[in-house]
Amino acid sequence: MTMNRTDFDTRVFLVNEVIKNGKTVTTVAKENNLNRGTLSDWVRKYKKSGPESLQPYRKKYSYTYQEKIAAVKRVILDGKSIQRTVEEFNISSTAVLKAWIKNYNRQKELKTTGSRLSTMKSKKTSRKTSIQKRLEIVQYTIAHNYNYQAAIKKYGVSYQQIYTWIKKYNSKGIQGLQDKRGRNQIIEELSEIDKLKLENKKLRDRNEFLEMEIDIEKKLQELNRNKKTFH
Repeated sequence: MTMNRTDFDTRVFLVNEVIKNGKTVTTVAKENNLNRGTLSDWVRKYKKSGPESLQPYRKKYSYTYQEKIAAVKRVILDGKSIQRTVEEFNISSTAVLKAWIKNYNRQKELKTTGSRLSTMKSKKTSRKTSIQKRLEIVQYTIAHNYNYQAAIKKYGVSYQQIYTWIKKYNSKGIQGLQDKRGRNQIIEELSEIDKLKLENKKLRDRNEFLEMEIDIEKKLQELNRNKKTFH
């Protein structure tokens, strides 16, 4: 089931499965072969603007450059989740914000001279890392929706380092993380076991992130049900 081909009545029905019947977004999305992020967007729109907000192709959204910058900064600098940022800036979908972040990481459209970024960079200086560690940091950051702040706190490296590694990784893969200064550490140094360990860690990090989202979602559902019992 794709987002644009889902008719209005079906969207309302699926959203009500979450809001009125107490099912989780993950469960409903899986049962109906629907992207979880898409359903989350529908639920958010329904709660904010009612069922009419679920009309397919209701309107074409337009955002200024300043709005895009502010939203991207909220995620990569402030460490706010994509879902919360979408709600705060009234962005049409999480996919739209993810595309902005992806473009930023590829093209570096945002200059690194902002006060918050300068402050962040001053707190963490560049440090030497192995290719294994660089790959681990890149995979962790991507798995957590490009949460640079979380990666900086966890690994003690600078924003600029992480940004550069992700840019190289997206462009050239693991080979792009090779350190060419001084004695090169060739990619072959990563044994098959090392690669498997890194891949397993990537999956664990992603699963932990998804489980955290599910737990939060369940708690919100429980709070909503409790509110209804008091009305």
